[in-house]
Amino acid sequence: MKSRPVILYSKVTVRVNNTEYIFKLVRSDEINITQGKISIEAPLGKALLNKRAKEKVWVKTPIGKTKYQIIAID
Repeated sequence: MKSRPVILYSKVTVRVNNTEYIFKLVRSDEINITQGKISIEAPLGKALLNKRAKEKVWVKTPIGKTKYQIIAID
């Protein structure tokens, strides 16, 4: 059974370099990084949209490309 995809207001748990982070995808006017709220317009937000648990996404960062493994979607 496929997991549901990442959409606006999804809470997404990702793993980066053996560390897990939880982000909530929100509209641009709702961003609050200290609360883990990232924009669906941000590079990571765009990369996560419509992806499913267990998928990997690559995001260009100032230090190069970073791989994010999607662990869970709530």
